[in-house]
Amino acid sequence: MSNIKKILPSLVDSGNFTSDLVPDGSGTRDLGSSAKPWKDLYVTSGTINIGGETISVDDDGISFSRPIKVREGGQTRRLRATNSDFITTGDTGNFADVSSLESFPRGLNVGTSTNLASRTLQVVGDVEISGTIFQSGSVFEGGGGGGGGGGSSTFTGLSDTPSSFTANKYLSVNSAGNAIEMVDAVQSGHQSVEQGYFTGLTLNGTGTGILQNASGTISNLDLADNKFDVSVIEERDSTTGDAYLSSVELQCTYETNINDESDNAVTATAVGSAARSTSQAKEGSASLDTNGDYITFPYSADYTKMSGDFTIEVWFYYQGDEGMIASAGNGSNGWGFYVNTSGDGGNHGIRWQTYGSQSMNVYQRLGGSFSSSTWYHAAVVRSGNSVKVYLNGVSSHGASSMTSGLENGSNTLLYVGTYSGTGQQNLQRLDAFLDLFRITTAARYTSNFTPPTSFQGNVTEAKYIGQIGGIDDSDVDYGIQKLSNSQLMIKKLSSNDFTPDRLYVNVNKLGALGQGIAFDQLYTGDGTTTNYALSENVSNARDVLVSVEGLIQTPITDYTLLGQTGVSFTTGVTSGHEISFRHLALGPSGATGPAGASANISYLTNRFTGNGVVSGFEMTRSISTADQIFVFVNGLVQDSGENFSVTNGTGLFFSSGEIASGDKIMVRHIY
Repeated sequence: MSNIKKILPSLVDSGNFTSDLVPDGSGTRDLGSSAKPWKDLYVTSGTINIGGETISVDDDGISFSRPIKVREGGQTRRLRATNSDFITTGDTGNFADVSSLESFPRGLNVGTSTNLASRTLQVVGDVEISGTIFQSGSVFEGGGGGGGGGGSSTFTGLSDTPSSFTANKYLSVNSAGNAIEMVDAVQSGHQSVEQGYFTGLTLNGTGTGILQNASGTISNLDLADNKFDVSVIEERDSTTGDAYLSSVELQCTYETNINDESDNAVTATAVGSAARSTSQAKEGSASLDTNGDYITFPYSADYTKMSGDFTIEVWFYYQGDEGMIASAGNGSNGWGFYVNTSGDGGNHGIRWQTYGSQSMNVYQRLGGSFSSSTWYHAAVVRSGNSVKVYLNGVSSHGASSMTSGLENGSNTLLYVGTYSGTGQQNLQRLDAFLDLFRITTAARYTSNFTPPTSFQGNVTEAKYIGQIGGIDDSDVDYGIQKLSNSQLMIKKLSSNDFTPDRLYVNVNKLGALGQGIAFDQLYTGDGTTTNYALSENVSNARDVLVSVEGLIQTPITDYTLLGQTGVSFTTGVTSGHEISFRHLALGPSGATGPAGASANISYLTNRFTGNGVVSGFEMTRSISTADQIFVFVNGLVQDSGENFSVTNGTGLFFSSGEIASGDKIMVRHIY
């Protein structure tokens, strides 16, 4: 058929048909290039050819042989059937201004993997998230090679969490809210700790620092049920007590014996009546009484033939006698340190003498007469080639030159209290008390100074746990008094061997560790409800273990208590998610346990104070073995098999000998 015009007004004004028109709507239609478009075209089946491409229609829908391209507003979108090119950067245009909400009931893969492995979303490659991740019932799992996880996962960019999460582990969070470690089990209890931190306790506004009898208070505590414990920790920083400690060759304080107390630990030998004495002391409770005799130390070049700088010093208690403080050498080559009252024209003072290849006599005058029963400090110092003598820290004479080392002919012993010349120990004996005798291979003093009244060691950073007692106890470090249900007073009772730099006072509420389950309740979230009732009263949000779909919730952050009978979530729990509440029976809130048998225990305490002389003490209760008592010395527990023994039932004897003066001994009987 040709040149048919206006057969149907709704079809065309003009055009050619190359095949028959079939009234039932089946068959093929071909529009020529000059044809006008159809205003209406209805086809129930078959294909439509457009520019050599087909559109097929069947019961399953419409099929296109080429990608579908949609243009709108200068933007182009394509829909293709190939897996390799769903959407390209050239296809997307600008999505920044468009919000898209899509549902993927069979899951969504991003990347190259084609196996969802029962996961809703699988991403192969890196994921970068710059905002906040909100979770609801989510669990992060590791891998290990099974279940499609692809191995253990590592999460970076979280400053306070472990670098990796391990399967079947739980993330533990500390009291500051920081994730700190992976643990094997969920923590089943909570212990409440209140800590006070004090650095400037004062007493009546006068004594600043942590001094004896200083006191302070700790507030904002919960002490209503009287179930609490207190501990005290003193802390001191590293300090340098003696800058020359490593150069000390001999050092004697005579507190326990006459031997050297330096790291060399040299043993001294007493001759005649020379002995340790408690009659006089410059420091502590004892000194060396020469009593007209002397002591010796074995030969050592370290303290008798010093080749370089040195300091020899001592405190002496003058009793009207002159003589050698210390001496070494055989009479031809040697040296001596001398309390002088007759030489130097009768001027009282200190003399330093060397003889041999180089000889010198150096005097430091007192400027008057020595006073009987008085302590004086004497020192001789070599610094470089210069030698000076000091009396009570003052040197007023000119320096003497010394260009070689000290000599010690015959390598004699070191004599303290007499002359060292061979066979001449009866000469120049000094009858005096000596204390704080020290030889150092360094120049301690190069100008006038204040003489030291004790020997200081280097103190390293240390923490000391103090003994706790009542506010007026005399044998403890700190006294505690409850002022109210919210306040404690702490008082420093012991004397200070050192002044702490910091004092930590820890107050622990007792009865707060998990002891079982008081109740266990289950609910199911509905998407909106936030408040859930509890079957028993709960006083603290941390006493309730709350989980949603097995994921532990954080107290205060994820939920709070609603009064004492309910839990309130910050947001509604997702519909269908299981909510578990377990009340941990913490101390008094838990179920009462069975009563134990009556103990029928009695207590007795004996207290003693050491005097530096005796090692035995009489107890008021007789015992059969040493293991029936607890013995403490200055708060330190003593070992019955090592430190003390018991004789005749009531006699307590210490294995190390006499107990130092002032040391506190406490004996606890529990029977």
